[in-house]
Amino acid sequence: MASAHATHLHLACSLQAPTPVLLALLESFPHAATIEDKTGKLPIHRLILASNIPRKEIFRELVKIYPESIGKTILFCFIYFKILRRFWP
Repeated sequence: MASAHATHLHLACSLQAPTPVLLALLESFPHAATIEDKTGKLPIHRLILASNIPRKEIFRELVKIYPESIGKTILFCFIYFKILRRFWP
């Protein structure tokens, strides 16, 4: 369910914050990875949209915290599978 506001994690992903900042936000509030913003986007969606080269460390952490995020939408699933093929061992 979408919330009225984006979390700090949403904003940091959108603004391409440094990896240590994103990891600190995830460590302090892991539940943020499961929250949709008012447009239905999860932080992982914003990370993908904001960066032409996804940071696999952050991507893996977001998926580890909220595996269901992979299947949230058909469009994002397509993008995820492309990324997974490229970065997952």
